[in-house]
Amino acid sequence: MSKRKNQCLVQGCDFDKDSGFNKCVLHRNNIDLRDIPKFYRTLEEYIAIKYASHKCSYEQIISYFKKTRDEYSDSLVVNHLTNKITFDNIRFPSEISGPFFYLLSKFGNIVFDFCSFRFRIIPEYQNDYFFYSCTFYNDIAEFAFPIRETHYDSCLFKNNYTYNAGTRNLRQSKDPEFNSCAFNELVTLKGLNTDKTLFTQCEIKQISIESSVLDSLPLFFTSKVILLNSTIKSSCTLSANTINLLDIIGSNIQGLLSVESENIYNFNLKGTTLNSVSFNNCNFTSFPHFSNVTVTGASSIQRTKFFDGLCLKSVTFLNDVSFLDTVINDQFQNNTSRETYRIIKHSFDSIGNTIEANKYFALEMRKAYEELSWKKVKDIPDKFLMWFNKITSDYGQKWWLTVIWILGSALLIHLFSSIDPFNFEVLNGMASVIIPYKEIIGESHQMSKLLTFAWFSILLYQLIVALKRKTRR
Repeated sequence: MSKRKNQCLVQGCDFDKDSGFNKCVLHRNNIDLRDIPKFYRTLEEYIAIKYASHKCSYEQIISYFKKTRDEYSDSLVVNHLTNKITFDNIRFPSEISGPFFYLLSKFGNIVFDFCSFRFRIIPEYQNDYFFYSCTFYNDIAEFAFPIRETHYDSCLFKNNYTYNAGTRNLRQSKDPEFNSCAFNELVTLKGLNTDKTLFTQCEIKQISIESSVLDSLPLFFTSKVILLNSTIKSSCTLSANTINLLDIIGSNIQGLLSVESENIYNFNLKGTTLNSVSFNNCNFTSFPHFSNVTVTGASSIQRTKFFDGLCLKSVTFLNDVSFLDTVINDQFQNNTSRETYRIIKHSFDSIGNTIEANKYFALEMRKAYEELSWKKVKDIPDKFLMWFNKITSDYGQKWWLTVIWILGSALLIHLFSSIDPFNFEVLNGMASVIIPYKEIIGESHQMSKLLTFAWFSILLYQLIVALKRKTRR
């Protein structure tokens, strides 16, 4: 059936197109303020035409729109329109006013199919709203309202979405649900308390959750996450190529916090209790901040790189944690605390991975050496011992360095064998009274022989320890 010359081009629409446009006022992408009254009149006609039947005429529906439910006496019409109303492919304008709110109050459940919206507030009526394949162009603000439910399926939010429970009784309100929706900008949830999953297979680029209690939080392709003074009852999953900001402050995640991202730029975890943590295949491109964090269950930080260092001294692990294939950039070891290396060393020791444990033992010793000062008398003995251990074997990590010391010492003693700076009767006498070495050092140059024997004994011990650290399983 061909369309009239002046008929709206949208399939199934019988209204006349507006002057200068190829669509009617209901299907134009946006309308001027002066067209708003016409939009509402046409919308009433649209509903009356769509739902008119032998039980409920067009005239009866139009008459119903002019009165309140209490004023209208025909219960058949009221029951007919308060069951469910569907709007198909309507372009709702940015300016909503009294007539629109009044119109919505006439219905029960309202379904929007393939509609687009430019207004900024979901109206507060005791209707249940269902949005299917709809597009929201501007910021959307939704507030908790008793007995009302909103469900979004395959919708696109091009700007910010905000849900604010305010001070209302949340037990009287139904929570919004989102299935296969896409949010291009920030999603904000405030004061929400729910036992159900809000987001299912949704693409959320940015989200901020404040003073809320959620059952779970599955987030994919999300670049910005703020969790403030909130509780996640089960798991919180974050997976994205790039996370620009991840702030979890004053919160409690009772399940698993699982994070996987190729690039994490800003990370802050403060005043938070976690059941368990999993950072797998992550790259922290900037220094992550941890403060007053408690992890109660078994956790894993595996195949993860910290390019700007890592400090875990403010993190309390009450159970085992795995650091398999984790890399901390040596260039920024000043940002890494000794306690961090100790925690990682203990983790590898607990599973019998001695080689990796020895590696982090050496890093722990380097940090301990840096913390001691030559200017403090009480630090000098320990600092000297660590300095000697460092230059002769790098705390047992470089066995070949000890071999160089042994060969170099032997060469120097051979070259300068004719020179004995310790060949004094008193010194030789002192050396000769040390019983275990008396037969070894002979009757001349006793002190030099004793010192040489002691020096090579120390180097050989360093070599044995270094080789043992590299070969022990």
